[in-house]
Amino acid sequence: MENEQIQFVRLVGNERRVGSRLAEVSRHWQGDRECFLFVSPHDDDAVLGAGLLMQLAKREKVPVYVLIVTDGSMGYCTMQEQATITQTRYQRVSTATGT
Repeated sequence: MENEQIQFVRLVGNERRVGSRLAEVSRHWQGDRECFLFVSPHDDDAVLGAGLLMQLAKREKVPVYVLIVTDGSMGYCTMQEQATITQTRYQRVSTATGT
């Protein structure tokens, strides 16, 4: 992804900003103070909904934090996986988001 050409487009009202970096499309970019927090009800929602944006933010050295408000213990799994499903889901999200 490092060599990929990405173009961000931000549309708010009649304003349209285009740039190759997140800072170029943000009206209130805070430089080194910038960080992203993604709050998601489930692990797959975070990755599917914002995985690419997380990776692009990390590419630009923006700290990314992911808060998943369920632990995955009630999700679909086999009887053999019940004891380890929470840790398995945590590892999958960490790998997918790079956090």
